[in-house]
Amino acid sequence: MKLVESNKKRSKPTADRVAGLEREVANQTMAIRVSQALLKQLIDQIRPMQDDLTRFYSALNDLQYKTSALIAAVPGVDRVALAAAADALKLQDWQTTSDRDDETRSLVSADVVNSDTDVVIITSTTPDDAEDHGIFRSKTALRDIANKDLVEGFLGKPIGTKLETTINESRHVVELVGVRVAAPKTEEAPQAQEPEQV
Repeated sequence: MKLVESNKKRSKPTADRVAGLEREVANQTMAIRVSQALLKQLIDQIRPMQDDLTRFYSALNDLQYKTSALIAAVPGVDRVALAAAADALKLQDWQTTSDRDDETRSLVSADVVNSDTDVVIITSTTPDDAEDHGIFRSKTALRDIANKDLVEGFLGKPIGTKLETTINESRHVVELVGVRVAAPKTEEAPQAQEPEQV
């Protein structure tokens, strides 16, 4: 009798352990299925982006070949003049977009950087490089510039100031070409009170 009871006591925890293991396996199986579903959803979302990027690269590559063929076909094309004309068009579009941004953010032009919260517009050239890899235009709050030499160097300086610094292992001559500050708030004139009627 005691032997049978002893076997029952031993077998009960074993049954509990088996049931616990079965629950864990079921939970793990469900977690794997959920992970697979999420992964499939992520892949389905990424695939259209990848297709768009492939089409964009193909169009860009095609445009590059057509432009090269056009330049080669036209005798006497001055590549430097062509690049300058392209930069002029690019600058015109950039300026239009920048002006709209200024209006949206209520920014006005200033001549001097008075605060690190002022928005600066900079450009740069890399005179040591065979091909210029300078910054075309960058517009940001002075304090948000990662290069601390530029932050310290432009503070308190007027438009036209040039600084030399190293960016991406190249020497850059950086020029301050614009400053934007928050437009001063206009105080509303107090309305004249109408005289009380007697």
